[in-house]
Amino acid sequence: MAGFYERVFARPRFDGEDPAISTARRTLEECAASRPDDFEIWERYGALQAAVRGLLDLVRGQASLAALKAARDGERS
Repeated sequence: MAGFYERVFARPRFDGEDPAISTARRTLEECAASRPDDFEIWERYGALQAAVRGLLDLVRGQASLAALKAARDGERS
């Protein structure tokens, strides 16, 4: 797992996916290719993908909230 986060953010987007999701998918696909009958790998991929999407949604929501607050404060001035 060492260097995982560096790889996540260093790799380019793949098929329009977020870099973190595409890197996780590629990494787990590489593992699955070596052990195609290991369903635990695919379960971990699904959980990781859901977690990353949840975090990205949270960050986007916080950014939207900050923009709305800034717009509201601008209207008050």
